[in-house]
Amino acid sequence: MRVIIIGGGEIVYFLSRTFTSKGYNVSIVNDSQEECENLARKLPRALIIKGEGPDPKILEDAQGREAIILLAVTPYDHVNLVCCQTGELLFKIPHALALVHDPDNYRIFKQLGIKNVFNQTEMMVSMIEKNIGYDNFNHLFTYEDGNVFISEIVIKDNMPSSGKNISEIKVPDGALIIGLTRTGKFYPQLTAGEISPEDRIMVLTDPDNHADTFRSICGREA
Repeated sequence: MRVIIIGGGEIVYFLSRTFTSKGYNVSIVNDSQEECENLARKLPRALIIKGEGPDPKILEDAQGREAIILLAVTPYDHVNLVCCQTGELLFKIPHALALVHDPDNYRIFKQLGIKNVFNQTEMMVSMIEKNIGYDNFNHLFTYEDGNVFISEIVIKDNMPSSGKNISEIKVPDGALIIGLTRTGKFYPQLTAGEISPEDRIMVLTDPDNHADTFRSICGREA
């Protein structure tokens, strides 16, 4: 099984080393002669091709017709997009994955037919929130490549939502209060009753309404 990795830097080295250790045949495409020579010394089992990733001739040399995975991880979103389009359309590579640096490009990539898009910025923010968090906020997980968040908010007695029913809390369009956990037991939204301090509210949001949802439950100073 062959994997083509387009890009440079340590990320390409570590990806290549990991895939090789798992038994994959790895091709690396990079437009720097110096970096190609450095990668060839470090990764003697990899096929190193100097050239531009979106170039069909270069992908042919990288044995694109054998590849099952193409990873486009250059610093340039537009290059990653074209690499994936070329791999999918011309070489029928079944799994083409693009790294996106600018979150605004995520939806554009999806609209243009790139199924597997990794939003680097959103993933980093999600990881930071999950691992650092706030005193009353716990980011549980994301899906849809970081476009849907499920989070938990611990209610305090000074919050405007304390003492209300879930139905009384006005959250932004597209957000949803799923329910709450009380003394270890989960109650769906319709059966939760009045919200009490130390209840844990579970909410579903997207990046656009995440902060407003948090404020609507915790207060304007949250």
